[in-house]
Amino acid sequence: QKTPTDIELRGMRTTGSNEENDDSVMSVSFLGKRKSSGGNVQNGDATAAKSEDQVQRIFLQNKHVQPTKNHLQSKKHRSELDWKDIFILGENPGKINQLYREHEFDFSHLTGEVEFLLKTNPKKNAFLFAVSEFAAANTPVVVVNVILMEKGYSPPEYVGIASVQKEKEEILPFQDPSLQLYWDKVKHISGVYILQCRRGRVTRSSERILEYALLYSTMPSKWEKEVKDETCIATFTFQGITMEYNKALNSLRDFIPRFCDDHGLNEEDHKNGLKEAMKAAFVKARADALNEKEAEYNKRFASRGYTKDVLNSVKVIKVYPQDIRISAAMKSPYVNRYFGNADKIVSCAQVLEGVAGPSYF
Repeated sequence: QKTPTDIELRGMRTTGSNEENDDSVMSVSFLGKRKSSGGNVQNGDATAAKSEDQVQRIFLQNKHVQPTKNHLQSKKHRSELDWKDIFILGENPGKINQLYREHEFDFSHLTGEVEFLLKTNPKKNAFLFAVSEFAAANTPVVVVNVILMEKGYSPPEYVGIASVQKEKEEILPFQDPSLQLYWDKVKHISGVYILQCRRGRVTRSSERILEYALLYSTMPSKWEKEVKDETCIATFTFQGITMEYNKALNSLRDFIPRFCDDHGLNEEDHKNGLKEAMKAAFVKARADALNEKEAEYNKRFASRGYTKDVLNSVKVIKVYPQDIRISAAMKSPYVNRYFGNADKIVSCAQVLEGVAGPSYF
């Protein structure tokens, strides 16, 4: 049987340190416990006298600590990211504290995922913002979105505000007094930033604005598809008749006969010409929409140094909490109307520290 001194030294070597710390003590707790051939437990030191249940309870009392080899070896080199430190965008700030009190989510895998992403994408920094979704039995679930941006850039500091009370979408900068948003650098993990809000300065009227806020961005490589999908209405002129056509509400098969009948036109003689006029109207509408996106890019992005290549290289990963109530079918890749779908969904630890794994992208 080893003496306590031998075991303590072995525990310190396991953590790669020559000084006593919490990690080495915890290593002793596991290493100091041995079973003899007869099945009796032999304790290496006083710390190892705790039962396995007691040791597990020590871990569970600290919500950031998980009883894994990976954690024991790496805890002294980092502090864990806490989901409660990340501002929940799109949630009424006055209700966030209630959400904190009533719900606890297991994001013990978040730090490892972020570090893995940075390791496999060394030219990028990670920016984290949270949202809430109804993904488990009508219970709000907090999801952390990780945005990977080229080093030297932050995600565009804008939010889009759209609600039934507003006729038109509004784009506001972080610096707007009603928002009080900013990216805060995480001190203990290089290259990581989290969204923060000076909630103490947010007025009651501004709470409603933040409740409808979506992180805003643009991806030039997706403009043509977005315009094609979003352009549902076009105004055309045919035979001196000007009319608006909404393809989401009408089909050509029904619209053309009705149009010809309403205006006394022979359908066989005019249907091809009518189709061409409508097609030209949609081509123009899409071109106008692309020009608007280009103007918006020049105004909000190019003027601040964002190139199209930088914006196109953005990657988003959605990190769900570890929760058996959230099935795969409940996990949506959708981020918001500006970022579209995430490049990957994560809901559990993927790779242990020091173990090579494939890049996400």
